[in-house]
Amino acid sequence: MTKSYDNIIIGAGHNGLVCAAYLAKAGKKVLVLERADQVGGAAVTRDFADGFKVSACAHVLHMLRPSVVRDLKLESHGLDMSSPAISTISLDADGNHTTIGRNTIEGAGVTDEDKTLYRDFVKRMEGHAKILAKQYMQTPPRLASIGLKNALKLAGLGWDVRFGLGKKKMEDLMRIATMNIHHLLDEALDNEALKGALGFYAVLGTTLDQRMQTSVFTYLHQVAGGLDTKAVLPKGGMGGVSDALAASAKSFGADIRTGAAVDHVLLENGEAVGVVLAGGEEVR
Repeated sequence: MTKSYDNIIIGAGHNGLVCAAYLAKAGKKVLVLERADQVGGAAVTRDFADGFKVSACAHVLHMLRPSVVRDLKLESHGLDMSSPAISTISLDADGNHTTIGRNTIEGAGVTDEDKTLYRDFVKRMEGHAKILAKQYMQTPPRLASIGLKNALKLAGLGWDVRFGLGKKKMEDLMRIATMNIHHLLDEALDNEALKGALGFYAVLGTTLDQRMQTSVFTYLHQVAGGLDTKAVLPKGGMGGVSDALAASAKSFGADIRTGAAVDHVLLENGEAVGVVLAGGEEVR
């Protein structure tokens, strides 16, 4: 007789694995179905030559909140974040490359003023990003049905913005939120190599252009994700992260099946009640 579950998750990418681990930790019977032969989705490590491995798609660890690492006991399941932080190199056709750290910039064409402007810019952006980061582990309010609970959540967000930043910084955030990253960088910085690297970083992983209006928000999102990140190259590559997430989910009782492609979701009276696998197996 086929086992039944409280929750079935389609896809063992990093998001699916995090969901599975939290659900299983909460006492739910969870099944994760993955059509590939390994977990991780885009966060995998693969061989690319004899004796060499590489993170195949997602290449750096970003946005993994410290609270998630603690909740899911990821370090005890193999997550190794001991590698040093790395710098960004903005390449120059003449060989005068620029090295960019979290709040430092070095290179042949870098002036003392460039360094000061960059430090001030980082401090300003990280201040705004901290407000965003505070919301990442909160359940969003339901805007379609504003009751007392949801109204309090919205009020809490407003309180964080107004009193967490102060009037002047709040006004600055409201102003730049409607700008694109290209114009913001032109306004704040002079060094072209630095502006090019930061503009690229702002839209990395998106389908946005640097002149699109929401690109400042995506930049702040990127900054917020790096506030608590000490290392971006975990041991074992990105596959090491997914393996730790899978081990965590299993430790809480979740079942994970690879090579299990889902053909379709079963619907009864408008509700999802299970899935049918490509081979015809039905799981409720």
